[in-house]
Amino acid sequence: RINSKSKTIGPNHPEVGYSLDGLGTVYAHRGNFKESLKQYEKALAIMKGAGVRVDDPHFVTLRANQLAAAAKQAQTDANDKGKCSIM
Repeated sequence: RINSKSKTIGPNHPEVGYSLDGLGTVYAHRGNFKESLKQYEKALAIMKGAGVRVDDPHFVTLRANQLAAAAKQAQTDANDKGKCSIM
């Protein structure tokens, strides 16, 4: 769906950024925080490039989603470092 939207309205349209935000949220809910962060980064780049203001509600929500996923990824990384494997 994002590819067709990108082709129809252009890859740098804010609506594409909104869709990538939604995709990032799906990845985050599935626990795939690395992939969610990639999608959030793409969405932010598109929205900034399109001139979406940082106080726009969509931008604020996207940034909050990104920060939450980054915190969860950091927690996951810390937990993984604390695990000990027994050989």
